[in-house]
Amino acid sequence: MKAVILGGIGTKAKHVLKTVNIYKNKGITPTFYEAEGVFGNSLYREKIYTKKSNDIINQIKSDNIPYILHCISGSNWLGYEINSKIQAKSIILESSPIEPSTQCFQNFIKVNYNINISKSVVEFLMNSLEIPTRKDDKFNKWYTNNKPSQNTLILAGAMDKLIDINYIKKEYLSSNSNNKLVIFKNSGHCNISKREYEVYKNILENFISE
Repeated sequence: MKAVILGGIGTKAKHVLKTVNIYKNKGITPTFYEAEGVFGNSLYREKIYTKKSNDIINQIKSDNIPYILHCISGSNWLGYEINSKIQAKSIILESSPIEPSTQCFQNFIKVNYNINISKSVVEFLMNSLEIPTRKDDKFNKWYTNNKPSQNTLILAGAMDKLIDINYIKKEYLSSNSNNKLVIFKNSGHCNISKREYEVYKNILENFISE
C-alpha cells in the first residue's frame, strides 16, 4: 500500500513530516507532491492540473499497488482528477475541499495576502487565467461527477477561514454516503497536525486501517 500526498499552495515537505511518519509507521509508503507553478497553479488551472495528474497517474500505474489519496487544502481538484483515472482505496481531505467559486478565491486572496479585491476583479482574473468555477457547465459536470461520495475522511479546523463547513456538509455528506467529517475545534487552515496532533494521529490511523 502507498499513500499519495498532495500539497496545497505553499505546503512544503517539512510541513507534512508528521503525516508522512504516520503512514510509515502503519507500513504504508508515502510519496509527497508539492504544488507546482506560480502560486501553485498546478492545483486550480484545468490544463495544468490535468497535465500534472498524468505524471502522478503514470507513477501509480508503475507502482501497481493500491493507494490512499491524501489531499491538503486546494489540491482536492488535482486529487479528483487522479482518482477519476485510478480509483484510490480511500481519500483524506485535510483542510479541504476548497470550493470552486469566485467567493472562495476572493477569500483566499484576503486571508493570505491581506488584500481586498472586488468580486468583479476576481472573476476577471479567474477568467483570464482559465480557472474554472461551478458556473462553468463543463467543469460543473466534471466536479459533480468526480467529487468523492464514498470512503472519504474530511479533516477540518473549526477556525479555518478558507473552507465552508456548511458547504462540505451539503456537498459531501448524505445518507447514501459513508464519508466522514471531523472538526478540530482548536485548529485553523493547514495546522491541524500541529495544533492537535494526538487526535489527528488517532483519527488518521484508524481510518487508514479500516
